[in-house]
Amino acid sequence: MKKKVYMILLALVLVITGCTSSNNKDNEKINVVASFFPVYDLIKRVGGDKVEVNNLTQTGDAHSFEPGIKDMENISKSDLLAINGAGFEGWIDQIKSSQPDLKILDLSEGIDLIEVDGHTDPHTWLSVKNPQLMLEKIKDKLIEIDKKNEAYYNENYEKALEEFKTVEKKYDEELSKYKGRAFIAPHAAFNYLLQEYDLEQVGIEGINSVNEPNAARMKEIVDIMKSKNINIVFYEYGQSDKIAQTIAEEVNGKVLPISTLEVITQKDVDNGMDYIKLLEMNLENLVTSFE
Repeated sequence: MKKKVYMILLALVLVITGCTSSNNKDNEKINVVASFFPVYDLIKRVGGDKVEVNNLTQTGDAHSFEPGIKDMENISKSDLLAINGAGFEGWIDQIKSSQPDLKILDLSEGIDLIEVDGHTDPHTWLSVKNPQLMLEKIKDKLIEIDKKNEAYYNENYEKALEEFKTVEKKYDEELSKYKGRAFIAPHAAFNYLLQEYDLEQVGIEGINSVNEPNAARMKEIVDIMKSKNINIVFYEYGQSDKIAQTIAEEVNGKVLPISTLEVITQKDVDNGMDYIKLLEMNLENLVTSFE
């Protein structure tokens, strides 16, 4: 029933907008809709002032997000819909079926995806290497749409690539000292990072961050912390630290924030917080937890 209502609303949006796209013209910015913050940030870096980017997921849980009527209208008018892919955007098949001519950039294509418990882990952006591949895909797609500004996109891409390579070097230097170490994550989102640096995560919540842990799971985490001599519990940056505090108190430990980058507030944006700064914060706090 929910899907039927969704499709009816989408059909109405398409009628209202005339199923039209902005069709990039001279002196017009490319209109891009990004599914959530990491995609938005990467497109902004490459597109610069030649691209107008709308971030669909500004608040709430990116895992459970579904586009509303205004979102669907923005998508239908866009030159490009950019998504993470790998199953992260559960609503994308409905968009594809209703708008077969819509240009969609799937940033997971070509990335070696990790399977966890028989399912693909979509958290590709939490690697420090994968964003570099994503930047290249974005650059190529923007050039395909807007060939006249190829040099501009290439220049922005090279600058952004160098910034992410600098972050990767920091991760390499710092985390190489802590191979095999474990940390308590708010949810099990860091598999790509674990693979790159031979770390272990213990997720308070599962891979999709849907349900809060029950008492049995919290006791299990406390036992793991005691056995592995862990005294810091991570909570999701910008979210409540209540559960993390409850667990940490059992071992006289502390809590620190770590970001999955799935949601960022306007206050963060206004304060200059971005993809790279969040990765750097994560690194700093991970190192603190290992020391």
